[in-house]
Amino acid sequence: MPDAALATVGPVASDAAAAAVPIARNHMNRDGLFTNTDISKTSVPTFRRDESFEGTFSGGVHGSALYVEDRSRGSGAFFVATDSNYVYALDEATGMPLPGWPIQAGPPALRAAGSTECTGFSPIGITGTPAIDLETRLVVFDAVTGDTEGNIVAHTIQGWSIDDPAKVPRWTLDVSAKWPAFHAGSQNQRGAVLIVKGVAYVTFGSFNDCAPFHGWVVGVPLANPSAAQAYMTPVIGAGIWGPGGPASDGTSIFAVTGNRTQDLDSDASPRWAGSNAVFRFGPDLTFSGERADYFAPPDWDELDRTDLDLGSSGPLLIDAPAMKPSALVVTLGKSGVAYLLDRNNLGGLDAGPVASATIVQGLPGNEGQIINAAAWATVSNTTYIVVKGYFEATAADCPLPQEGTGYDLLAVRLDPDAPNRMQTAWCVASGGMGSPSITMSDASHDALVWTEGAEGDNGLHAWDLVTGARVYFSGEEALGPVRRFTTPIAVHGRVFVAGDGTLYAFKSGAASGR
Repeated sequence: MPDAALATVGPVASDAAAAAVPIARNHMNRDGLFTNTDISKTSVPTFRRDESFEGTFSGGVHGSALYVEDRSRGSGAFFVATDSNYVYALDEATGMPLPGWPIQAGPPALRAAGSTECTGFSPIGITGTPAIDLETRLVVFDAVTGDTEGNIVAHTIQGWSIDDPAKVPRWTLDVSAKWPAFHAGSQNQRGAVLIVKGVAYVTFGSFNDCAPFHGWVVGVPLANPSAAQAYMTPVIGAGIWGPGGPASDGTSIFAVTGNRTQDLDSDASPRWAGSNAVFRFGPDLTFSGERADYFAPPDWDELDRTDLDLGSSGPLLIDAPAMKPSALVVTLGKSGVAYLLDRNNLGGLDAGPVASATIVQGLPGNEGQIINAAAWATVSNTTYIVVKGYFEATAADCPLPQEGTGYDLLAVRLDPDAPNRMQTAWCVASGGMGSPSITMSDASHDALVWTEGAEGDNGLHAWDLVTGARVYFSGEEALGPVRRFTTPIAVHGRVFVAGDGTLYAFKSGAASGR
């Protein structure tokens, strides 16, 4: 439906993008890959908590930290958004808030749709990871604001200057005021924000499937927010909530929907209307309706009825040199199935995927759900996809290590000669619920997978991407409370994890942790 003061952080040099982490998963293809010459298989075993970095703030964090370099003073800033609607700018060297920060985007809400049962967490403020545009120097996010009784009043997409706190906000867009069909009280914004060519893309799902809600993608031109456009799924439900957020190849926007809530009890033959599907949109969020621009698996109706969202992770755009086609979209859902799609022809309802395979399955009594963002990288012409299953799950091709436990983190190797074009390379027990990221020292060496033991052992972990061998474990209780959708990031030889109240820093040779 078309229509539908950080004065100490100066301008970034033209080549500074390589040192910035401006969006979640680091790149618009959502690969979760960080190239850092100082992080290697030799240096990582000596990593410790960096005691010189304070990194403390107030509030819970559902998203990941972002980073912008400032070469004029030799130190940059980390940006962290909280569920209390505060945005913090933390000095790269000390971890202390920079002058003029934090700033609050408005009072948070305490409940959605008038009920804490719909919400799942409280307070509700900024949930999805923001994004930073390096050209306009704006950080963009969605903030939920509440009334005096704690009920949701509005979702506002806001653009703030990262250079001058006195000019915050630069602009604010009330989503319901722009599109009355948007029900602020029951929509949730969990997916990470994406910025492509001066337009911020923000996706919306729901709180615990509490109606009424739709899947939404909102595109906001940073230079002219009043010209924002949007797409809303025709069917009720079909939220776009995967924490990895939408992805882009630099032109098109890709998003994945979840289950519908409309007509699930009807005896009539169901008609697909946008649920459990991969979409490709134009930059203005137009959707052609052509089969080349969407994909839904044959069992989309069953996925709807069993709440096994295809869109629980978010799309990965993969360029795999050994594969044909090599330009792929990979989508992973609660069913534990991975789908490889031709990025130039998604296939619609009829053609089917390039390949599909169950890569994660549940232990008895549990579903093999994939609800975290995934990561990928290519090493020696072989592409690996790293996937985190539910805490009580196992990789489909891996034996159980012992009764009652499972391997819940695995790497899938793309292989054009394999029956399903995917083979499990390795699997491990990750120790928690954190989403994975990958570091490499250059384009082909020292590929490591990082996760934090969110809601589990509270440790920082690293594994060899190719073999699955453990390279690092920080020890239990190295982190405080960390939410499952956060992802470690790498900046200038250090690895950072955003937890509730603290941005943790680890580096080689640092003093022992607290």
